[in-house]
Amino acid sequence: MDDMTAQLKDKKGDDFDKAFIEMMIVHHQGAIDMAKLAKVNAKLEQMKQWQQDWGYPTHEMMQWMHQGH
Repeated sequence: MDDMTAQLKDKKGDDFDKAFIEMMIVHHQGAIDMAKLAKVNAKLEQMKQWQQDWGYPTHEMMQWMHQGH
């Protein structure tokens, strides 16, 4: 992200918009590609166990807390 920010630093107007959207397309395509790989290869159960072992709140815990419990 720092590289992207540096590339945009001196751009303005249409030049900024063009560069930004080009970078975001590449950036988001990378996220899609990683998500596809993660779906097949990731061991999410291990990561969930780390989350619990390290005492970090889980998604379910955060939802419960936001419901006023």
